[in-house]
Amino acid sequence: MLVRILNGIFYLIGSLLQGLLNLLPNTPFNVDIDIPSWARVVGYVVPWQEMLMVFTAYLSAVGVYMAVRILLRWVKAVGQ
Repeated sequence: MLVRILNGIFYLIGSLLQGLLNLLPNTPFNVDIDIPSWARVVGYVVPWQEMLMVFTAYLSAVGVYMAVRILLRWVKAVGQ
């Protein structure tokens, strides 16, 4: 009986998470901008679109790190 209840709860949580994930786009790193013709030529030599995506991912990771760091400091300050 307990196993059926826990399985139901896990199924419900999984369904809710799946519904939330379905709301998100496939990838947040698609850059859909109008590219000038000179930038297309430069793009053959310097992969600036990939560099922009990597830089965006890096800044996002650093931002999340800083936010979690501040949150954990606040939790520690409240706990004392």
